[in-house]
Amino acid sequence: MRILYDHQIFSYQGYGGISRYFSELYREFSTMDGIEIQLGFEKSVNHYLNELLSGRNSNIEQVDTSNLLHKYFIYKSNRKFCIKLLKENKFDVLHSTFYDPYTITHNKRPHIVTIHDMTPELYPEYYSGTLYSYLISKKWIQGKKELVAKADKIIAISNNTKKDIMEIYNTPARKIDVIYHGYNELPTPSGKLIPEPYILYVGLRNKYKNFKTFVDGITPILKKEKIKALCIGGGAFTKKEVTLLKENNLEDYFIQMSVNESGLASAYTHALCFIFPSEYEGFGMPILEAFSCGCPVVLNNASCFPEIAKDAALYFNNKNLDEMRSAIKIVLDSAFEKKILLEKAQKQLERFSWTSTARQVYDLY
Repeated sequence: MRILYDHQIFSYQGYGGISRYFSELYREFSTMDGIEIQLGFEKSVNHYLNELLSGRNSNIEQVDTSNLLHKYFIYKSNRKFCIKLLKENKFDVLHSTFYDPYTITHNKRPHIVTIHDMTPELYPEYYSGTLYSYLISKKWIQGKKELVAKADKIIAISNNTKKDIMEIYNTPARKIDVIYHGYNELPTPSGKLIPEPYILYVGLRNKYKNFKTFVDGITPILKKEKIKALCIGGGAFTKKEVTLLKENNLEDYFIQMSVNESGLASAYTHALCFIFPSEYEGFGMPILEAFSCGCPVVLNNASCFPEIAKDAALYFNNKNLDEMRSAIKIVLDSAFEKKILLEKAQKQLERFSWTSTARQVYDLY
């Protein structure tokens, strides 16, 4: 059985959850009998796939670039190449890697698309900040809508995402299979990133991520307990964020760092707890990362979070800051409660592996 992965995500995403997903599937399928993945492109800018292909006899040119214009030309070239493969029709199943519906016109085989979240559809107001973000989100929304309508099968990465697809596009449940992500073991932690005890925040801080809720919720705890807030990734604090911290006399309490995966492992390993106040996620990979590093997790009781973490995390309503503070205090003050949470977290991790993901996707093919 030959499966064609089209070019999209590998033409423009250097790092990211979607390209990680398809790269891990490629890795798993390369060890399985009865399946061959045909890569529908000539050049890859994706670091995960390029690492897998390094040293192999591959026809894929591995390009290391973050230049948008360079990526644009790679995208156009790869798209043309993939259309040629679609017309040749020498594969059994097409699996689109993102939401450009160009494949619909040229494909004659069974077609699968994975939907990772419905954020632009549910929160369009967060994609209107610039003309570019507005136009891109509109293009994604329209393309996704067309693919969902025309695909033979849809993979949703959580039941919550499946529910959203059904409600927004009126898609029948029988057309959608829920297949969870696996997770990647982080490397051995480096040393402590900062000497002080800290509460951890990971990822982007804008839009629906509710960073201000995080700041407002933990401020009294930081000041009373004399601890820090460590923010990993998401870029340096913006002018707006710096102003927020200054207005609350928090400049000395909040630290932002960009780290590699070893540093990320260290951030989780040494944190007092990890807080995820986001309003919406398709899956919530940082939850599993925290679990795997023995870091207690405190979550907004929304989206897919209860589905993924179940009873291995503490929950709060992000409209109720006292709930957030109470959950954090449980972790800080009770070694017994923390021990129970971490034991449950290890149990939850058993539900997720890329091998299991690949086997379920294989069955769907």
